[in-house]
Amino acid sequence: MLLAIVLSENANIKVCVLEAGGDGRRETNITNPEKRGTTQNTDYDWGFFTTPQPGLSDNGTMGAQPVPRGKAIGGTSAMNWMIHNTDSRTQLDIWESLLNLTGWNWDNLSTAYRQSEEMLGPPSNASEYFRYNPSYHGRNGYIQSVFQRSVCNLFSQYLNPTLLNAGYQIPPDRNGGAGVGAGFLPLAIDPMDYTRSYAGSTYSNAEGRHNLHVFTGSYVTGIDWRKTGKNATSTAAGLRYVNQALEPNATLHIKGRQVILSAGCIQSSQILELSGVGDPRILNPLDF
Repeated sequence: MLLAIVLSENANIKVCVLEAGGDGRRETNITNPEKRGTTQNTDYDWGFFTTPQPGLSDNGTMGAQPVPRGKAIGGTSAMNWMIHNTDSRTQLDIWESLLNLTGWNWDNLSTAYRQSEEMLGPPSNASEYFRYNPSYHGRNGYIQSVFQRSVCNLFSQYLNPTLLNAGYQIPPDRNGGAGVGAGFLPLAIDPMDYTRSYAGSTYSNAEGRHNLHVFTGSYVTGIDWRKTGKNATSTAAGLRYVNQALEPNATLHIKGRQVILSAGCIQSSQILELSGVGDPRILNPLDF
């Protein structure tokens, strides 16, 4: 959703978002910081679980663990875990080298992180408890992030020394690319009204743009391809989706000059497989 908002800043570009879930922006379990974690196993959660494995249940037998994924405008940012945390430098740099994705690295993506954030620094009376470097944070972005207004001395007096004695580091800022270590993280909260700040809430400020259209309840089932060039290269030309409210029991098609697949780490892969990209051995046994 946030990407669509940024793209639609250019009035010459038309942006359409297909969201399988509902709106959710007036759902208190999403907007109220005190409701942290209550969106799991609701209509706003896809309800995924890991493959059952030995030892994953509460009693040590075969079990599966939930994998919360948001089903609402704003995606998983609507799940209300409230922490504003970036990826690690090591993780992003490995993606670039392992997958040969030039530019998909910490240096480039951390710039995008800063551009999306509006950070309010820690309160002066609690700054000693927070490891915070302003250069790792943005000032004019869409997502509000703040530190809690007060904190007990448990962290500085007990937790910090314990972690250091165990060989762990206390990074100067957890959002500075450090993947290992402990520390307080900022919270995704709007300090003006103390509601959660997430990709869905930012849409409220852009909802009136004539070039931005969001369709909820629209479940993408695959990519439409077109052949181009002498070698008949396949290029994404649009999407197939279903929307029971718009047209029950029908597959709808939408065309676009460009298609951005942004369905998260689980369902982006699923949509690609359903569109013929990937390993056919996954779907062939299911008669797809």
